[in-house]
Amino acid sequence: MMNKVFVNYTDSDKGIAKSIAESLRSSTVNTPLWDRFVSFETRYKKGALIGEGGSKNVYRMYDNYTQRLVAVGELKNRPSEEKYESFIREACITASLEHPNIVPLYDMGLDDNGPYTIMKLVDKRTLSDVITKARRKRLRSYD
Repeated sequence: MMNKVFVNYTDSDKGIAKSIAESLRSSTVNTPLWDRFVSFETRYKKGALIGEGGSKNVYRMYDNYTQRLVAVGELKNRPSEEKYESFIREACITASLEHPNIVPLYDMGLDDNGPYTIMKLVDKRTLSDVITKARRKRLRSYD
């Protein structure tokens, strides 16, 4: 059994990461790609709300790093630490699963608003659409 370790980053850690990023940008390794690696706000261009559940919202966003549309799941409001743990645990489980009917999780992280997940954007029917269609089909079969 593999233990999972979650790290809480301090302001000092963030400062170190920022200084490393700045030194990489100013070094001889400097390429246009390094300029893209800055922050969540810089990486993702927020789009429309495309889904809402009991505890999270899902937004369509554009990923400037990979230059593709993705779905970003964020917890609603200011949740408790228990909700954070549950959200992160669900993300870890989802990331470990591979099946054609499971939306792949690309990444997860933590910003000023709390934890978030980056998933494949699937522009297809929602579960609600599938249920509604099945009910209509069933009702027509009774006619």
